[in-house]
Amino acid sequence: AVFIASRVARGLAYAHTRVDARGNPMNIVHCDICPHNILLNTEGVPKLTDFGIARATCRKDERYGMSGKLPFVSPEQAEMNSNIDFHSDIYSLGVVLFYLLTQGFPRSLDLTMREMVTEIRNNSINWTLLPSDIDDSLKDILRQMLATAPTERFNSTADLARALEYYIYKNG
Repeated sequence: AVFIASRVARGLAYAHTRVDARGNPMNIVHCDICPHNILLNTEGVPKLTDFGIARATCRKDERYGMSGKLPFVSPEQAEMNSNIDFHSDIYSLGVVLFYLLTQGFPRSLDLTMREMVTEIRNNSINWTLLPSDIDDSLKDILRQMLATAPTERFNSTADLARALEYYIYKNG
């Protein structure tokens, strides 16, 4: 699960750091990080797909409605017409990692759409669903990925990828 998340984070880091022909950041945000958009090739290497709703947030006046699959959207993505950036993709990848670790979602799916949007906006996460054998360092990474405030998440997807990779390889 952590390997898959680390490879997706690397792919996002690549997308998030693209520049246009003039060298201006394009600020691409995938907007739809979910298990359905993560494929494993024949060697078992994860590939992030479906940039169909990805957005370049470089236009200052551009505002978004909610896009992506509801159980995976970030609190700021659930705020209709809220400006979003790469932090939203980090949150969504955190939900994917939570899902891979638990085979469940961090909040109930037995809600109406309106109730779920409220739960997402309030960032109501049921941390008790995490298996007890997950160590604290991985829980800390996951908590930072799923922080309510975007500024409390990782400073970049490259930083997130490094943290996940360190977790995987720290003990050799």
